Amino acid sequence: MPFANSKAEGSRASLWTLCVEKVQLWYLQYKILFAVNVLFPGEAVVFNTLFLLITGLVLYTVGYQFLVAVNWIRQMGTNGILQRANFQASLA
Repeated sequence: MPFANSKAEGSRASLWTLCVEKVQLWYLQYKILFAVNVLFPGEAVVFNTLFLLITGLVLYTVGYQFLVAVNWIRQMGTNGILQRANFQASLA
C-alpha cells in the first residue's frame, strides 16, 4: 500500500479502499438488475425504477465519500505543512 507510512496515511488508504468497495458494490447491483430486466422484461418499469433509485443513492454516497476523502487529505497536508513550519521555527 503506497500510503502506509503513518497512521494518518493508513487511514487515507482505507478511505480510498472504502470508495473502491462502494463502486464495486454499485457495479454488482447494476449487473443483478440488468440480468433481472433481461429475464423478466414485463417487469422492466419496476426494476428500472429500482435501478435508478439504487444507482442514484450509491453514486451520491460514493461522491460524498470522495469529497470527504479529498477534503481530509487536503486538511492533513495543510496541517503537515504548518507543523513542519512550527518545528523549523522552534529550531531557529
